Amino acid sequence: MKKTIIFALLFVLIASASLFAQREKGLTGRFVPADGNVLLFAGQNNRDSDEFVKIIKKVPAGFMFYTALADLEGLENQADFGAGATSGSYLVKKYPGTALQIGLYLVNSMDSVIDGSLDGNIEKLAKWIKAAKVPVFLRIGYEFDYPENRYEPEKYVKAFRHIVEKMDSLNVTNVAYVWHSYASLNPRGIEAWYPGDDYVDWCAISYFASPQWIPMMNFAKKHSKPVMIAESAPMLGPNLKEEKKPEWYRSLFRFIETQNNVKALSYINCDWDAQPMFKDWNWGNSKINASAEIEKLFKEKIFDKRFVYSDRLYDVIDFKKGREVLIVFCHPDNKNSFNVQILEAFTKTLKKNGVEYKVRDLYAMKFNPVLSKKDLGKLAAKKFPKEIEKERNMIKEADTLVFIYPVWWAGMPAMMKGYIDRVFTPGFAFDFQNGKNMQPSIKYKKAIIINTMAMSEKTFHDTRANEAFEIIYDDLIFSFFGLKTLVHKYFHSVHGMDEETFNLYIREVEKIADTIK
Repeated sequence: MKKTIIFALLFVLIASASLFAQREKGLTGRFVPADGNVLLFAGQNNRDSDEFVKIIKKVPAGFMFYTALADLEGLENQADFGAGATSGSYLVKKYPGTALQIGLYLVNSMDSVIDGSLDGNIEKLAKWIKAAKVPVFLRIGYEFDYPENRYEPEKYVKAFRHIVEKMDSLNVTNVAYVWHSYASLNPRGIEAWYPGDDYVDWCAISYFASPQWIPMMNFAKKHSKPVMIAESAPMLGPNLKEEKKPEWYRSLFRFIETQNNVKALSYINCDWDAQPMFKDWNWGNSKINASAEIEKLFKEKIFDKRFVYSDRLYDVIDFKKGREVLIVFCHPDNKNSFNVQILEAFTKTLKKNGVEYKVRDLYAMKFNPVLSKKDLGKLAAKKFPKEIEKERNMIKEADTLVFIYPVWWAGMPAMMKGYIDRVFTPGFAFDFQNGKNMQPSIKYKKAIIINTMAMSEKTFHDTRANEAFEIIYDDLIFSFFGLKTLVHKYFHSVHGMDEETFNLYIREVEKIADTIK
């Protein structure tokens, strides 16, 4: 066992690009509860959500609502699309701290998303989500394979990716991206609509009268993604009669109990026949108090300990409302060096923006960078020195990790390298999936790396050192843990730089820090 752990530690440093690709396939989603927990959402309009809470006498983990990217109606204001008044801001205000599950309508908007015409609305949506300061599950182009939506696969993939990339560029960290199938027979399959593992946090299905859930469940397992039941209700029709509704509920809960990658249930608590949009569809009443039998059955199931309500949501998904930055600073001269001036400019900007931060000054701490034989011997038992556990706890609490250090002999200082060696070991930074493929453990945290060097920018590129640094540091070290590098900034020719260059560099530092809001 000890030999295996030692080999794993060394292997991180020499991992090939092909293994890195395998690691990416092992990624799961954002805001995923541990096994045995299922997030509970209710919807889909304000009144029906309120009634759900009144009947259950508990606030669920979150609530559902809808908006279209073309106009964002129902986001800040109250809108009625024919299924009852809905408002995201209403839910945020009335049920503070609960999660939101948003159906983002893209019908007839694909081209406008792809060509950038709707970037302003994406920015508005991003700003609203960030301001909500709660976990948000965004179903981009929900029910992508529903024929009437007419989502052409290639355009859908481009639009989905464009929205995610735009949101990422705006540093939206409290959102999970949901890929939602309507789960009915589809001769084309679902793979053609898949945006890719790097863009999808959750897979999802609709669960109505007769869901065809097997394709999505198999797909999700293959891609190691959690599954959300994004919409569910017992809709009456050829496949479901009124007298069979109790059995529909039993089947739904059996499905959740037996499919261990189902991590969220979203229930539509409404009377379809009373809604203008659906009154002629004869779907019946799916409110949980539609009959005494159904209310009793629903409550018996929904009060199972597996279902997560608002009171323990943040603990279960490890979500924090505040932003926190951890800065790892490494330079022996923390009084007069250019590196410390970078640190001061960075922290001053964070403070101006009200962002909480902590600084780990490795030389001031007298951090021991040597990974000893004793340390290696304890890796198998996952026992680590107290000073290492302290660093790891700070990393867990942070949303963004910032590394500030000089480049010496085409690499990081020994102190910085030792920090990586001792802190980011197996059992914390990564694990092995099925004993083989490496899977990162530090997920959905951002990284900013700022380096100083004597080398000129021209030499840095002429010697292709820039390519080597990207592979070694961005890919095979920082990204390997699961960190997403937002910025890797190099300041060249810092020895003997003039005042104009100094001021230019400091302004660039301030701009980088200003992106963390």
